[in-house]
Amino acid sequence: MAGWTAQKPRKVVYIDGEMRTADLVERAKFLGDSIKGFDPDTAWANLEVHSRQDQRPEVEFYNICDPETQDAICDHLRKSKAELVILDNLTTLAKVVDENDSAAMGPLLDFMHKLKRDGIAAILVHHGNKTGKAYRGSTAMVTTFEVVIGLVKPENATFEETVFSLTFEKFRGKRSEAIKPRVFSLDGSGWQAKADDGDDVTRLLRAIETCEFTNQQEAGASLKFDKTKTSKLLARAKKEGRITAEQLKACFEAAFGDEDVPL
Repeated sequence: MAGWTAQKPRKVVYIDGEMRTADLVERAKFLGDSIKGFDPDTAWANLEVHSRQDQRPEVEFYNICDPETQDAICDHLRKSKAELVILDNLTTLAKVVDENDSAAMGPLLDFMHKLKRDGIAAILVHHGNKTGKAYRGSTAMVTTFEVVIGLVKPENATFEETVFSLTFEKFRGKRSEAIKPRVFSLDGSGWQAKADDGDDVTRLLRAIETCEFTNQQEAGASLKFDKTKTSKLLARAKKEGRITAEQLKACFEAAFGDEDVPL
């Protein structure tokens, strides 16, 4: 889906601290029907769900900041030969006194380290802050993460739509088409994905790649971006590996033609 594929089926343990099990199953089936070539028998045979709402009231559910809970989860993952654990979500699975306190994130980071040492991939779901443009809490929580993905509502989306833009805020690894922004939307046939053509970084890079502008300010001005916004967008593009300084220089030189490019 969305250009992403798996080389082979992987055993996944999904730990949910909020939703009803029936709702989780319904959503999983609906998502599966949206994926081309989806094999439900193989998928369900490799998916194990642990839901808070599926436990008896007196049962203490997971607290992933508790060392004993961490060891119990790791032990289960090893015995079940799981290769991926999905933790959904931080607020409902971790007892953190203050999410903005970097020291309070220590136990969580310890758990992430344990999973990494066991060779188990982890996806930790967390809510955004009030701006909706960044995650909530201290930046310390993502120091060990290889990838940070943000889900943001597109500016042109209407209230009735179920749609979000996915961007890679942090990525350690080889840059490729796989990490370019995408827009996901939900319709009667399931989830649909396409390139995020409305992304400001993409729009700026497309303007530059026309080789019609002699510098970044001209390219930004063509999109009504001021100097500061243009600089920030290009810095983000370089960080994401979407363009290099050499590629920028080549585009600007092409706009000058045979003239000398000012230094």
